[in-house]
Amino acid sequence: MAGLALDQGIFRQTCFHAQQAAEKALKALLLARQGTYPRTHSLEDLLAFDTSGELSEWEEACQRLSQFYLTTRYVDALPGGVMDEISDEDARVSLADAANIVTSVRDRVTRQP
Repeated sequence: MAGLALDQGIFRQTCFHAQQAAEKALKALLLARQGTYPRTHSLEDLLAFDTSGELSEWEEACQRLSQFYLTTRYVDALPGGVMDEISDEDARVSLADAANIVTSVRDRVTRQP
């Protein structure tokens, strides 16, 4: 969905769906490794829940993606009004970050014994 939104120039939705993809991937890896995950949309909380440190490599990507959860879904979520318009570059970086996380998680989970 994020890729389709990017192709259509809908950058806010690209970033939102990228964050969602990363969130679901991290939850899948936590479920596979630890049998559970916290009920949260916060990527930082998901990273902190990881007892192995395996997710720490995605800290910077998660910080970038996290800025888009509320602000892309609820455009007036920030105090004082609407977030600045999301750029093509924001969308491309978000999509790349999410794709990296999703691909890596898929590889790790499918290699798992």
